[in-house]
Amino acid sequence: MTRSRIVFASAAALAVVAFASISSVADTGKSAPGGAPAAGFPEPPAGLEAMYPPKAPAPVYLGRMIQLSMPFAGVMVNLMEGDFANAAASYEKFKAEYAAVSKLVPEWEKEFPMGPVNELGAALASGDQGKVMAAMDAAGKVCHDCHMLNMPAVQFKYHWKDFKSIQVFDPLLEQDIDFQFFMTALETSFSGIAVNLAEGQIDNARKNYDGLALRFETLEATCAQCHDTERKYFVDSGSRAVLNELGEALRASAPNPETVQGLHQKIGMGTCHSCHLVHVPAALTQMSWAEAKGAAH
Repeated sequence: MTRSRIVFASAAALAVVAFASISSVADTGKSAPGGAPAAGFPEPPAGLEAMYPPKAPAPVYLGRMIQLSMPFAGVMVNLMEGDFANAAASYEKFKAEYAAVSKLVPEWEKEFPMGPVNELGAALASGDQGKVMAAMDAAGKVCHDCHMLNMPAVQFKYHWKDFKSIQVFDPLLEQDIDFQFFMTALETSFSGIAVNLAEGQIDNARKNYDGLALRFETLEATCAQCHDTERKYFVDSGSRAVLNELGEALRASAPNPETVQGLHQKIGMGTCHSCHLVHVPAALTQMSWAEAKGAAH
């Protein structure tokens, strides 16, 4: 086997291992240290559900967080402008909203300690710029720490559709399958090109390309189950153009391994990997929550 074919086959093997790892992490249902799910984020509390669709007509809690952030920013803006009267007024608005928001989700009330907020008020009253900046940092850290722990999980649950609910019609199996199974089938077609070509089985590599092309069209249509705007990446005309180039390279009487390898890797990194960077964290987190619930029962 030539060096190029070894590299080519290794890249495909790594892709399969990486995709299998996604399933295995979700399937274990194991928890990370501290009790967080394997994917790294605890599921948002039940008390938040009433403030996001479908139970609420809009993301109410997000709106309240934005409402909370404005007077906090107002304190800093007015201080930088030397307007201490409006800085103090912004602080009072912030304190009142902070106290109100802390009551919205009972499970999160402990994440809203009043100490740093009261210390900010005392610092503003003192007129000491150094104390004010230190107090602003302390109050800001309360927000930051809570966001670090909870914001990704809230986005994964309420911004992203539940991946398990997505059904896909597979053009090769000619039946509806769940999204995870479809992605495994898509990956099999993709990696099959590399595996078969490295083995010298050109016809099988071409068949896997044909399957990949069909499944890629289905993948593009599947995006519409979540997205209501045209996709400008991952499955756009540029991605299809590279896929078509790969097909032409494979249809040559004697496919050039270097050319096929380059196009295969371009799809793997530019389309598959790039899409996974966006979608896999949410998918893994949702799957870990589902597995944790299953294990609890």
